[in-house]
Order: sequence, then structure tokens, then C-alpha cells
Amino acid sequence: MDKLQTLPAPVKRRIKALKKLQLEATNVEAKFFEEVHDLECKYHKLYSPLYEKRFTILTGAYEPNEDECQWPSDEEEELSKDLDNKAKIEEKKEEAPTSEIPVKGIPEFWLTVFKNVGPLCDMVQEHDEPILKHLVDIKTIFIEKPMGFVLEFHFEANEYFSNTILTKEYDMKCVPDEDDPFSFEGPEIYRCRGCTINWNKGKNDEDFDDEEEEEDDEEDDEEDEDSDNKDNAKIANDKNCKQQ
Repeated sequence: MDKLQTLPAPVKRRIKALKKLQLEATNVEAKFFEEVHDLECKYHKLYSPLYEKRFTILTGAYEPNEDECQWPSDEEEELSKDLDNKAKIEEKKEEAPTSEIPVKGIPEFWLTVFKNVGPLCDMVQEHDEPILKHLVDIKTIFIEKPMGFVLEFHFEANEYFSNTILTKEYDMKCVPDEDDPFSFEGPEIYRCRGCTINWNKGKNDEDFDDEEEEEDDEEDDEEDEDSDNKDNAKIANDKNCKQQ
């Protein structure tokens, strides 16, 4: 800023012109991000049937056929086609009937995702895991105008709360700040709100906190009562000593 003040007046004028150009470019960039959001909304409609099918596989409602399960493993990629076919034949010969309990779908899929995806794994606490075991689907609903989206977390029946769907709504803006337009970096979330969770009795952390506070209060009361009893005993003892 100090250096700017020392510049000749014509140079200062040109810098103002550059700022004005940059502001126009920032407004164009904002328009670009708005159209990107529109594209996300458009293509999300194409993703949705795939996500619905994923849900049926995860929950065991649909069993994929052989063609749908064709995906090379790491070992198979290293084998030639002949060796691969031979290996499959040998596997079939060695297969024997087992008495294992059939597994439905893919158990604890979303908990596994949360614990293994970088941005999410640090958010999952140990006390969250029993609840996330009941998470069966996550859906995103894009809102075109005004810009925003909703996350839906679908749960099977569980002992923790009565909701089957928990939601969180996000409001976004894609307009440069009038006071600081050059800080614009694209759409930003400026407000969010979650739904009310209907916790079952004793399953909310706040319930545990309240119980702990009540226990602490009871302990404090007991300590105060003990202290009072000791003080009264001391006073009585002093009186007896004086009388003697």
C-alpha cells in the first residue's frame, strides 16, 4: 500500500483500470460456477438410477448376476488369460459346501466408507460407530435456485433414535462480496440446518451428560452433608471439653 502511494498519478489510474477489469472477470467467474452447479444438477439425475441400484445391492434386495460381477482383482490382472481360466477351474474343483450363515448385501458398508475416506475418517468418533452400522444409504438432493443441496442419511430401525431419515440442508451463495470482491473463490456455504433427532431415552450423549451432572451434584451434596456433620461433631466436642 505504501508503495502504491508513491506511484505517479497516471500509474495509479491504470491500476484502478486493472482492478475494474479484475472485478468484471470475477463476475464472469461467478457466472461460470453457477453454470457448473446447473451441470451438477443435470448430471445428478443421470447418476441417481446407478445409486438406486447400489442401494439394492448393499441391502441385499438385489443379487448381481455374473456379468455384473465381472471385475478383475489385483491377482487376476497379473495373470494371462490362459492361466486365469485355469485358476478358475481349479477353484471350482476345490470348492466345497460350507455351513456359513449367508450374508445379506454388504454389511456396514457406509461405516467402512466413513472410516477409510480421508476427510471423513477424522470426524468419526468411537461412540459414532454403533450408530453408523445402521446407516444404509446417503442421498444428495441438489437445489438449483437458490443454490444449495440437502444430504439425506437413511437408517434402518435401530435402538438409538426413531428417525428413518436424518437431513442436513446447505444454503450456498455464488456472488462476490461487495466489500472484498477479490476474495471470491467460488460457491460457498453460508448457512446450514439439521433436522431434529428423535433420540430414544438414554441414547443421546446429552442424556449421559445430564446423568453425569446429576451424579456429580449428588456427590457434591453428600460431601457437603459429610462436611456439615463433621463440623457439628467438632462443635459438640468443643462444648463438652469446655464443660469438663
